[in-house]
Amino acid sequence: MEAEIEDLHLQIEDFSKAKGALEEQVSRLQREKNEVQSRLEEDQEDLNELMKKHKAAVAQASRDLGQINDLQSQLEDAQKEKQELQEKLQGLQSQLEFLEQTMVDKSLVSRQEAKIRELETRLEFERTQVKRLESLATRLKENMEKLTEERDQRTAAENREKEQNKRLQRQLGHLFFGVP
Repeated sequence: MEAEIEDLHLQIEDFSKAKGALEEQVSRLQREKNEVQSRLEEDQEDLNELMKKHKAAVAQASRDLGQINDLQSQLEDAQKEKQELQEKLQGLQSQLEFLEQTMVDKSLVSRQEAKIRELETRLEFERTQVKRLESLATRLKENMEKLTEERDQRTAAENREKEQNKRLQRQLGHLFFGVP
């Protein structure tokens, strides 16, 4: 009987040690779970912030694209007008040369010269406008490319965050349920 009691005491002692080890393991797993949960929440906040930035960048890119299209249309119109003015100027210069050769009235020649100067001034203005519009279109295209690159980087970061979240969720599943 004493041997049985001694055996029971040994079993109780073994159970107490096993219980202490299990409680320690549960405590450690709870701390790990809390750490993983905290990281998961932080990652979710980061992901939400990235999504806001991504949406804002897409909206800005859309506005820039609309502006580029408008500027492109203005540029085409300005180039057409420039071509028309150049043709008109050439016609007037031809008329002037003809008039000068045929020695027409000086007042008519003066009026034609004034008209030519006016057209040359308008042509120079149109050239300046075309250069300005081309410069603006170039800047907008560069901004568009930059925004597209930032969007691609954000998308890649979001994908990395999603993969990290999936890994953390799998780890949580392993920690709590022992599910592979």
